[in-house]
Order: sequence, then structure tokens, then C-alpha cells
Amino acid sequence: MTVSVAQAAAAADALEAIGRSVAQNRTMIREIADATGAQRLATEGIARCIGEIARMTEANPQAVGGAEAATRRLQYLAADLRKSVARFESAPVPGRRTAA
Repeated sequence: MTVSVAQAAAAADALEAIGRSVAQNRTMIREIADATGAQRLATEGIARCIGEIARMTEANPQAVGGAEAATRRLQYLAADLRKSVARFESAPVPGRRTAA
């Protein structure tokens, strides 16, 4: 009978150790799931940033083209303005003598 009591006590100890191990495993699984969720959110954020960089990269040549066109237009307007100013400078003023 003494052997049976000892065996039952050993089985109880083994079941208690198994229970603790299961609880530890459950905790680790929960931590892994939480870390996986956080990693997923971070990956989604990185993907959004990469997408935004790609959109900016695609828009950049258009912006440069627009700036280039505006620069050409300003150059044209500046040349036109210089011509207009030159006409004023070279036009005779009534009643004013010109230097000889």
C-alpha cells in the first residue's frame, strides 16, 4: 500500500508540473501573438511609408517639369519687360532736349 501512495503522490507532482508548463506555454504563446500583432502593425506602417515615397517619386518629375515651364515663362516675360523698358528709354520725350 505504501508504494501506491508514493506513486499517487508522484503522479500528482507530475500533473502539477505539467499544469505549470502548460500555463507557461500559454503565456509564451500569448506573448508571441502580441509581438506578431505589433510586428504586423509596424510592417503595415512601413508599407504605407514606402507607398508614399513611391507616390512622391512619381510626382517629382511632374513638379520639376512644372517648375521648368514656369521658369521658361518667367524668362520670356522678363525679356518682354526688358524690351518694353527699352522702348520707354529710347522714345523721345516731348519738350525735352536730347544730349548731343
